[in-house]
Amino acid sequence: MSLETDLSNAVSALNDTAEAYNGKIGDINARVDAAVASVPGVMGRNIYINAVTGDDANPGTMASPVQSISGAAGLMASGGFYEINLQTDVVLDERVAFRASGVAIVSDVFGETRNLYFANQVDGVSTKSPALALLTHGGALYFEYIALHSNVMAGHVTERIMINATGITDIRMWHCDFVLPAGADLAFLRKNHGFTLTVVSTTYPAEMAGLWMQNVAAGTDPASVPEIHHTTLGSL
Repeated sequence: MSLETDLSNAVSALNDTAEAYNGKIGDINARVDAAVASVPGVMGRNIYINAVTGDDANPGTMASPVQSISGAAGLMASGGFYEINLQTDVVLDERVAFRASGVAIVSDVFGETRNLYFANQVDGVSTKSPALALLTHGGALYFEYIALHSNVMAGHVTERIMINATGITDIRMWHCDFVLPAGADLAFLRKNHGFTLTVVSTTYPAEMAGLWMQNVAAGTDPASVPEIHHTTLGSL
């Protein structure tokens, strides 16, 4: 057998291998994605929420979403960055703590706003309002194309906040909206340690004055609040 024939056979075998691989690459990628999603606490992945068809026992993939934000939080490990994609509007009726260093809550469709509702009260007994808590010191919490709906807390609720964070926390709002019903009394942030707060292309009513930070009066200059390291807001 000549060298030319050997080379021709080798090239043919390589082409056959490439064709076989290309024909299965889609299935391979899907299996890899499913395997990654099936491991609890994988650091740095997209998690999907569907309040209608989701189940918190699901792996949180696009095809098998969880049902709640607490279900998404349960898939996170300490450290890493996670993107929570809302496939539907979601109601938050409890305090949910994120162990991740960074969490982005976004609409699953770019440019289409999803609603995040903060329920009136947890159970009629708790003195704390439903809220998102970032446990990491020096973490980040981002919102994109989300409408945050405040509420009127029951009389027994004494800690009325939407976001509770520890350490120096970077909070960013991009193409978001704040919706406040008459009498809404949830402060957006708890004044705790330090914050940077960037609000870009986000709408909010005049009633947000005095509700940006807990126990900070309306009209306060952010520069006079030592916990605020940077903000795009002219007043609180």
